Amino acid sequence: MDAMKHWYLIEPLARMALRSGDPVARKAVTALADAMLSNGLRDAFDAAVVRGRTALVGDDQNIDATYCARQLLTLIDEAEQTGEVKDWPVHLLYRTGGITLNDLRAAQEIRWAAEVGNAYRLRAVDPGKLAVDGGRLGPFAPLAGVPVGEWSALAKVRAWAVEEGERADQFVRGSRQTVTTLHIVGEVVVNGRSMRALDKLIGVRNGTSADIVKRAIRRCARVAGPAMAT
Repeated sequence: MDAMKHWYLIEPLARMALRSGDPVARKAVTALADAMLSNGLRDAFDAAVVRGRTALVGDDQNIDATYCARQLLTLIDEAEQTGEVKDWPVHLLYRTGGITLNDLRAAQEIRWAAEVGNAYRLRAVDPGKLAVDGGRLGPFAPLAGVPVGEWSALAKVRAWAVEEGERADQFVRGSRQTVTTLHIVGEVVVNGRSMRALDKLIGVRNGTSADIVKRAIRRCARVAGPAMAT
């Protein structure tokens, strides 16, 4: 997972560069995405990826590179269409000292694993089969049917999701909704939803979602050690 190994450094720098509005910075980010799609991946990527929240493509050996490239191209599109680039909530937690670098890497693994799970769900002839034995995995149910192979980070996130789904304190009961820890992590870490907005939607005190996300990704970071350690 060479592309993912340094993603914790690449992504915030790319967001910062695009947020500056400098055309040279934007060209540099585009060039980096193109470099990740070298080695024959460009045709498959262009043919199958609709920018936005889409499935990953390419052979399994290069799915991490297509993931990183797709993330960069999505950020570029966001900058071009809206004139701004939203921050990833997890980066805010890291910058304010709420999580460690190891936790940040774990959060990136969670987001990557969710993308892989969704990619396999779309590839399957019968997507429903991928959720078999998913149990209480919630938004991470597709991971139950993904072959782990050499992806140690995928095995790590799946083990973490299973543990989270079995926790006695997994339910978060607000004045408007009752959700699970995995649901909140999926909304914030995978979908990039504002934690403050999520607190209001569920009907819990301000800071509840942030606390839940911090504890959850910290538990993930402790599962089988950091898979993206340099």
